[in-house]
Amino acid sequence: MGPTDSTAKQQEIEGLIDLDFTSEELKHDALAACTCLCIPSDGESFGLVYMEAGRYCKAAVGRKVAVLQELLNDGEAAVLLGVPDKARNRAVLSPEALAAGLLKLLSDPKECYRIGENCRAVSEQFLWPRVVKRFEASYYQAVDDFKRHRTPKRSDHS
Repeated sequence: MGPTDSTAKQQEIEGLIDLDFTSEELKHDALAACTCLCIPSDGESFGLVYMEAGRYCKAAVGRKVAVLQELLNDGEAAVLLGVPDKARNRAVLSPEALAAGLLKLLSDPKECYRIGENCRAVSEQFLWPRVVKRFEASYYQAVDDFKRHRTPKRSDHS
């Protein structure tokens, strides 16, 4: 799914379906039906698609960038590959290393399941009710901090 700007012609590979850009409904149908999700994007800002895959308990494969290492518990909730380039928020990843990582994951259903369950647990932290509670708690904390640090002026005659 997503852009197919590769100059290489898509090969006919059994079990591989190239959807290009698609609707939200078809995206969620594909996430529910897939064995794992491969996201070899060059860079990443948050990893929303990892959270979406996690809602379906799907293991995901991506690049070892700092934000994904932090979000996905340093690879416990996804297979993160490549050599990190922290200065550019990227990871250098060869096609061979990506293929080897995917093959290793797909060859081990128990590991695929374990990673998918870990991804589900991470994704639950980002469900809207929990996000709203964290925002609400931070607002209350800010008000309490403000009240605590605000010193009322008292007159010397009291």
